Amino acid sequence: SPSMTGDPPTLYVSSPGDVVLARVRDADDAIDLALAQCRTPPPRSSSSSSSSRRGAQRDDADDAASAKRRTRGRRDALVIATAHAHRLRRHKVQDVVKAHLDALLDAGERDAAARECRRLLGDTETLWEYWILVFDKKAALAHLAPQIPTDRPRLARSVYDMVLERLLATDPAALRDTIKRWGHPGRSSPSGGGTVANTPAAAAPATMGPLTQRMTRGGGTRAGSVPPTGTAPPHGRSGSLPPGSASAGTSSAAPVTPAQPVDDPTALYSLDAILRRVEARAARLTDEHNAGTTSSASRTLTRGAARPGGSSFGGSGSSRSSSGRLGRRHYAVSPPSLHRRVAAAVVEARAELLVVNDEPEKALAGLLALDPADLSEPRVVFDLVERRDLCHAVRHRAADLARVDRDRAAELLTRRVDAFPVASVAAQLAKESDPELELWYLRAVFRECPEAYSGQEHRALHARHVNLMADLWWHQHPDDARLERHRRAKQQHRRRSVGGRRGADADDDAAGVTPPKDDDDDDDTAKVDGLPPADDEFDSELLRFLKWSPFVPLDAALEALGRQDPPLYDEMVYVLGKLGERDRALAILLDHVGSVKRAVDFVKEVEGTPA
Repeated sequence: SPSMTGDPPTLYVSSPGDVVLARVRDADDAIDLALAQCRTPPPRSSSSSSSSRRGAQRDDADDAASAKRRTRGRRDALVIATAHAHRLRRHKVQDVVKAHLDALLDAGERDAAARECRRLLGDTETLWEYWILVFDKKAALAHLAPQIPTDRPRLARSVYDMVLERLLATDPAALRDTIKRWGHPGRSSPSGGGTVANTPAAAAPATMGPLTQRMTRGGGTRAGSVPPTGTAPPHGRSGSLPPGSASAGTSSAAPVTPAQPVDDPTALYSLDAILRRVEARAARLTDEHNAGTTSSASRTLTRGAARPGGSSFGGSGSSRSSSGRLGRRHYAVSPPSLHRRVAAAVVEARAELLVVNDEPEKALAGLLALDPADLSEPRVVFDLVERRDLCHAVRHRAADLARVDRDRAAELLTRRVDAFPVASVAAQLAKESDPELELWYLRAVFRECPEAYSGQEHRALHARHVNLMADLWWHQHPDDARLERHRRAKQQHRRRSVGGRRGADADDDAAGVTPPKDDDDDDDTAKVDGLPPADDEFDSELLRFLKWSPFVPLDAALEALGRQDPPLYDEMVYVLGKLGERDRALAILLDHVGSVKRAVDFVKEVEGTPA
């Protein structure tokens, strides 16, 4: 009987007129079958205009099904090629990988393509260099940057420099994140898994592959060159690039001049050169902003002068910054809306490089010069202050810290009162013309570190604390139940007053008597019906502070409590009791607060005898 021999097993059937060859399907055949699913069928023409809508819906469904079929076909071909790489004769694993990644990029699935690079390119340096340029040409380098290895394989330093420079030109936010990920060029990196100086690749400068050699020489890529097939050539061996590839100098963005290497031959990237380029771009953005602001102000002044009585800036002429009620603030870097995020990302990338270069104070100053709304992560400011112990650098910038993040600022200022004295911080915030900001800090100190606030040297601050809290109480506590009682008491009093005067209006008019004016401030809750009863117990932060502080001037506190609308009666009762005006305090409890039980308790407390 005939038998099949060879690899793959093959059978020849011969006759006087023909020879028939039969062989077992191999991995190449399976790849051909999988790739056949990727072929797009020719478009169908619509048979009738009346069925155009149904035809369009059917075409959309067919397109979706075809896309799924093509994706499945490429995935199957890739699985077969990687599993049977040593048995392939007509196909190459690298060709299948290239087709797969190109299809993902063409479909706009850039993140998926970048993740596949990490899995499929492995430790082949030449492949990494090639795909870095492909992603750059397709404006997708920012998606690949998190996947670029810094060890195993360790690419040439010029490649890492090119990546950073291209990100600076195209996506500064990705540049910032990449610098965070790579860290110091001479230390271990998160993706490297070890100290660079201890790895074999760090023993000598990395040998440049063909792609890096072209980039360093500034030469372009020859059009129509053939992609490398099979196993990638090692560094130093001549090679060619796939069709459509281009070096950094021939991409759609501006040409990139490779950064000059630093003295350390083992550095991952050229820190000094990259820092100079980032600082240069930050300076250009600032100059562009200043020039744009000047021209915009000139145009506004011209328009304002052309209108009779017109104001060049509108309203009262006072400007408000993007930080809202926190006061007027001029920021060093604040370009127009289209460029503000880019400028902020450049400044943050500069700060990351300065920290890497051991200049944390300069980095912190740059971050604080930004508009807080443009910071990508406000916590970075506080992490830098604490990690590098830079309290001395910001001890006079409490207001800037509060603008960045009030919660983190309160935690830092109250925990490090040794570096931020209470009196010094309060004096800084008092100059901001924002009473809410000043009160925010005093409340935080009272809540978190009262022992640092209890000295006699803070007597004036205690008086200021009470005044600010009284003046801002209703604004900061709109849900206080006393406001609803006050509102309803005024309404009922007004209705009773109007109803009682109706019968006497005619007689008053005939006699020429002016009717008494309605007193809207009379909220005598004991004389009206239907109000919710007052709480038998009362407590508030203001009352707790009055009881805690021995330095509050009682007369000034009583005046501040009484001038509010409505007055803070419950706190006034405590102050009147301390002043010895018990009858007045008792009258407030009965007439305004409307609580007999609290009036009885007050008498027991001050007299020390049964009521």
